[in-house]
Parts: sequence; structure tokens; C-alpha cells
Amino acid sequence: MEALLTVDAPETSGEDALREFCEREIAAILNRLYATAMRLTRNPADAEDLVADTVVKVLDKVQTLQDPACFHGWVFRILYNTFNSNCRARSARPEDCLSSLPPNEDGEPFRLFDKLH
Repeated sequence: MEALLTVDAPETSGEDALREFCEREIAAILNRLYATAMRLTRNPADAEDLVADTVVKVLDKVQTLQDPACFHGWVFRILYNTFNSNCRARSARPEDCLSSLPPNEDGEPFRLFDKLH
């Protein structure tokens, strides 16, 4: 099966060559990363944040890439794992209890400042 890489994998195992390889490949699949992030988050701003977090993690962990031929799968796995981690962190945070209060008699949201005066 032919690899989907846009350039040949680096011949040397130098960190600089591997980093340049990753940067080129990320640039080539950036639209696909964003499209996948949009399907996961259903929000353009969240999708951009997810892609940015993914790219940072990929470039930070470039030394752990064992087989450059598996680069695309590796990057998309990092994207998916980052999305799951963000969802878990969001669900672990307590909700704002004031936002769940019913509106006052005028139909306006509850405001503690108004109640104090």
C-alpha cells in the first residue's frame, strides 16, 4: 500500500529533520485536521483551538514518532485524544449554580447584585 505522505520520510534520524518533516506534513493536512475537528466540536472556534492544541502536541512529541509512514494516523489519534481529554476536563468542572436559577418575576435572569439592593 502506498503511503499518503506528501514528501519522503527523513533519511536521518536528526530531530531537526524530523521536525521539518512534521511541519511540512502538518501544513499538507491542516484542512483535513480542521474538518475533523469541526465534526467533533461542531463549533468553529473550538475546532480552531483543538487543531492548535493538536499541532502543539505533535511538535512537542515529535521524538516519539517511531515510523514516519504512520504520521497521518498518529496526528489524527492525537487530535481525537485531545478532544476526549478536553471533554473530560469540561465535564469534571462544576457548573455555575447561578446560571441554573430560575428567572425572576420580570423574566430576567437572576442577579445577586439586584437582590442585595
